[in-house]
Amino acid sequence: MPSTRSTQAERRARSRSALLESAARGLSRHGYGNLVLEQVAREAGYTRGALYHQFEDKEALALAVLEWVDQTWRDEVGGLVEQQAEPVAALIALARGHAVFCRRDVARVAIALRLEFSGRDHPVGREVERISETLVKRCIRLIDAGRKDGSIPAGPPARAVAVALVGALEGAVIALAGQAPHDELLAARAVAGVLGLEAHDVAAGLPGLEAHDELRSDRAVADARGLRRHDDLLASGAVADARGVHPLASPPSRRAEARAERILARVRAIPAGFVRTYGDIDPRAPRLVGRVLAHYDPAADAHGELPWHRVVRADGSLAQGDAQRQRLRREGVPMRGDRVDLRRARMSGDPQ
Repeated sequence: MPSTRSTQAERRARSRSALLESAARGLSRHGYGNLVLEQVAREAGYTRGALYHQFEDKEALALAVLEWVDQTWRDEVGGLVEQQAEPVAALIALARGHAVFCRRDVARVAIALRLEFSGRDHPVGREVERISETLVKRCIRLIDAGRKDGSIPAGPPARAVAVALVGALEGAVIALAGQAPHDELLAARAVAGVLGLEAHDVAAGLPGLEAHDELRSDRAVADARGLRRHDDLLASGAVADARGVHPLASPPSRRAEARAERILARVRAIPAGFVRTYGDIDPRAPRLVGRVLAHYDPAADAHGELPWHRVVRADGSLAQGDAQRQRLRREGVPMRGDRVDLRRARMSGDPQ
């Protein structure tokens, strides 16, 4: 009969895990300077000698905790981010995942230590900064990708936006500790505000985040580059979007209005029986097409009904589901299952 007795390596791993978790709680609550190793060991169920058998001193323990928490974050939150195919969805998933992750006090280690070691040259402080910089760089890559595909509006430099995003996110989860599920909702709104997004850009990935009439033109964020300093713009974006109102929710600029009119004109030009994709309408910013259509007001249109249903996704799928499908079928648009047969129905020629 096989022995059920654990090996020395297994016992060592168990004790290390318990000590790391206890130390993480202590660092989150009391900081590095006030961390008492004897208390860490006692709360983990071990002696101080067992702790020193695993870790040389307080510094080594704190560095090991940072490594452990960072790896846990990568597994839990980073995994959610990597599952998203689009930059905006990835950034919102990061905000939501981080808020949920921080509901455990052990997850607040990096935030607590960053504040404690700010402006000090110390191995623990340097490791905190390395972890923080890795997160900022991840956000920069996603922001650059979003600006390239048109889903994130132009504005301050990507690095400035990424730093503000991380700061807004951490501020939200600290202020909303113990207030689930509002922490998740408002963390996502804060991130959306820093990015200059409209609420409906993130609503699909965040139940409870409703679109607001006040959230009009994301292009106004880009136009504001010459009107506000970057720090003012980013801070007001985070605060106001946490309230659900965009800070730049004034009427769209003339440039934004002209671009929206060009998009609507291209949609009106699609004849019955044919379709175009969002990218066909505006190759540089297909997501902007969706936003313009979402804000379209038939009562204010002197051109008659807009054939919005003739704009489909790049794979032929339909953003508006059955209602859109029925209209297209009545017009004789060829389908393949639930999707438009783009090979036969796609209108040829570049948008004018």
